[in-house]
Amino acid sequence: MKLFSGSGNRVNNAKASRVARNGSAAPYYKENRSLNKSEAVWEEEEPRIVKADGSDAISGYRPEPQSFQTSDFSSSSYVDDEAINSQKQEFSYYDVEKTGKQKKQRKRKRRLITVSVVLAALAGLYCLCVFSNIPFIAKWRTIYIETALMTRTHQWLATAFIPKSVVDEVRAAIDATDQLQADLESDWSDSEPISTLVLPSVTKPNENEDGAAEEEDEIPFWEDPWSDFCLTYTEIDMDSFAAYAEEHEDEMYDENGNLFIDEAGLDDEGTSIKTVHGDQVLALDTVHGITIARLTGGSGLEQYCGVIAIVKDPSRVGVAVADRLGIVGQKIAGIAEDNDAILAINASGFEDDDGVGNGGIVYGLLVSGGEKLADTDGGTYKAVYLDYDNRLHVGSWSPTNNIRDGVEFKPALVVNGEQVISGSAGWGTQPRTAIGQTEDGSIIMIVIDGRQPGYSVGTTVGELAEIFLKYGAVQALNLDGGSSSIMYFNGRKITKPSGGDKENGRYLPDAFVVYANRKATDGLERPDDLD
Repeated sequence: MKLFSGSGNRVNNAKASRVARNGSAAPYYKENRSLNKSEAVWEEEEPRIVKADGSDAISGYRPEPQSFQTSDFSSSSYVDDEAINSQKQEFSYYDVEKTGKQKKQRKRKRRLITVSVVLAALAGLYCLCVFSNIPFIAKWRTIYIETALMTRTHQWLATAFIPKSVVDEVRAAIDATDQLQADLESDWSDSEPISTLVLPSVTKPNENEDGAAEEEDEIPFWEDPWSDFCLTYTEIDMDSFAAYAEEHEDEMYDENGNLFIDEAGLDDEGTSIKTVHGDQVLALDTVHGITIARLTGGSGLEQYCGVIAIVKDPSRVGVAVADRLGIVGQKIAGIAEDNDAILAINASGFEDDDGVGNGGIVYGLLVSGGEKLADTDGGTYKAVYLDYDNRLHVGSWSPTNNIRDGVEFKPALVVNGEQVISGSAGWGTQPRTAIGQTEDGSIIMIVIDGRQPGYSVGTTVGELAEIFLKYGAVQALNLDGGSSSIMYFNGRKITKPSGGDKENGRYLPDAFVVYANRKATDGLERPDDLD
């Protein structure tokens, strides 16, 4: 019998059988490459076996269905036409293909929907941030507006994006704070003058001729609670100092044998000594009576870092001015070096048009060494000044001859032992500089770095007041801050300015300083008719 295709082509049935048995022969279509496969179809879609006279040999014959893969073509196995047709159906992609125009229209529609959703979400977020009364959102919205308004060059960050009615509410709160502080005034009437303070000498134990310390029965001064050192430096945690001294006793004295530790540089790690409030001590200078510690607090959006300096002798503290005041200011290092100062912080505000002022024109009251160099501008600014008894006064300015060194700024932080401000109070979160005094006369200077997310964003004036209270201040005032905030100690800056020249800070009209080799009162004549 012979196998016929529906189109009359003969196929050698014996040959096909051999292919099925050993798979060695080439497939039919390899031998007949010229054949159009689309024309090679079986009669009635399936094969039939016929006799020589044309009649069916097995009328009910049906071949077993077989599956074919693409790899079958390359492996030289037999493939029939039905498998090819089946394979053509298996690799078809779409019943109906989309046109290019339809695809573009669909993409355009998707983009339009995405943009609409994003704009709607932003609009909702804007309304939530600007108008919501949720406490957390309201707090940070207010601080944002206050922070912008307290700058001279970036107020548009509030006024351009936030409705005037919302900004005016914040302005009203600022005015209310000023009114609450209108009558504040320091009162030292029950305190004794401290103009005769003498710092105790803290020196290395005596050494014999061989360079070894002489044996004494006395305990180390840091372990004696009645020693001059322990009684003077009450802010130091003596247990941590004892542990530090055990490891570094040979390193904590200067060439003259005075206790002098300085690890306050920006690249220094600081000491293992702590204050009684747990802050890390960076420097301890018993020659000039100065303790410096690092201040840290908050987290995330409220994280801050700064430095506190506690100066034991207020008679060493005064206001030093730029050598070309009225024309151009000086960097903090220049003011300190020209005035032989061991420590300095920025003080007065100044004319700062477009944020590029040169520090030459001071804003408000300025008195240095008993000489008035600039008069008050009035308004709601507060005077902060040291009198001839070395007491720090905070309050509205009234003419007096009992002022040796002072400036003007605001707001007041602590007056007569009471915190007089809380929260942001219209002043936002900013880099800060401030000065205060404790009951025993110690001057406290604080600089908080800011505008540097991840390191320090700054503090509110309320947070600043709390730090002063923690360290015992009874009077304190906020000074010029922002990009002007900077502290200098022992020949270099020890804080990180936020703007301008980050290496040396801005040009300043003046600074509160601690004189290294003299008192601020040296050479001054005390007025006979003090107010």
